[in-house]
Amino acid sequence: MTLLILILATWRITSLLNREQGPYNVLGKLRYTIGIRVDDAGQTYGITELARLVDCPWCLSLWVGAGLALVTATGVRDWALTTLALSAGAVLIDEVWKRVTS
Repeated sequence: MTLLILILATWRITSLLNREQGPYNVLGKLRYTIGIRVDDAGQTYGITELARLVDCPWCLSLWVGAGLALVTATGVRDWALTTLALSAGAVLIDEVWKRVTS
């Protein structure tokens, strides 16, 4: 049950940081501040390394998963495997979500 909760949290945090505007466009302004821009076709791109990381949901889910894995990991190996599992779960949810909502 804990793993499922952490997977959902990884997906939600990744989604918030990667594409949602938030109240008063707080998250959109944050993304702009770190260097995420939108081209004429509506595609986002990063002008800094941090922006490129946040603009990629697969990449970002690894970092979010790594942070959340600290909650349950009992060692380095456990932390690394949990990080990958959380990221993989978040990516799967994101891909299903995209197909359902498009």
